[in-house]
Amino acid sequence: MGRPQSYTDTERSLLDAQTQRLIAMGMGADEAQSMAGHMLDQCIAEAKAAGTYDHAPGMGDLLVGVREPQDEKTRQWVETTRADLVAAREEGATSEDIQHWWNRPDIEARLAIADNNNTRMAFINWQLAEGLAPGSTATGIMRSAITNMKRIFPAYRRSDVPADDPSDDRPLPCELKDRVDRYIARRSHEEPDAYQRDRDTSSSLNALVRREIHAQNL
Repeated sequence: MGRPQSYTDTERSLLDAQTQRLIAMGMGADEAQSMAGHMLDQCIAEAKAAGTYDHAPGMGDLLVGVREPQDEKTRQWVETTRADLVAAREEGATSEDIQHWWNRPDIEARLAIADNNNTRMAFINWQLAEGLAPGSTATGIMRSAITNMKRIFPAYRRSDVPADDPSDDRPLPCELKDRVDRYIARRSHEEPDAYQRDRDTSSSLNALVRREIHAQNL
């Protein structure tokens, strides 16, 4: 994918922040900058293909009715996205979750999901490199690495992407991400042993999150 000739100020800030995040994960500076640029370029391309690249921050206000659309194109987008969000609401996403998530720039939201996906893959690769995934065959080792990853890191999907997995391991609505991040941070700090037991006895962190939402603990 070709690199855009220039970035907006917001995109440059996102690029710098993502580069620093990758460096903090142990990546060299040049590799981190290259990967961050690739991730950002992909998010820009996806947003342009979806017709959301030119959306101003604050679309969440429109989705929850704080403000009204001022043109027909935006009105149609709001109606379509509200329909897409029915499933997210059924999964526990509140109006506050939706407003907060969609009020950020679209590229920032897309990059947050891309970063999450990258972290999940990096954890699998780290386990394989360090020999931390048990198994007697290559397939078994990979399966163990994936299972371990799923119990530690959540997976998300955008509201316009249908969920094709009926299990509780299926990706969570992206609108829940900020709330799930706070839940992970709180339990990791306040009750790490109990949190690890809950993860170890769940098929995935996504399944645990769904159980916690149902129990009104999240």
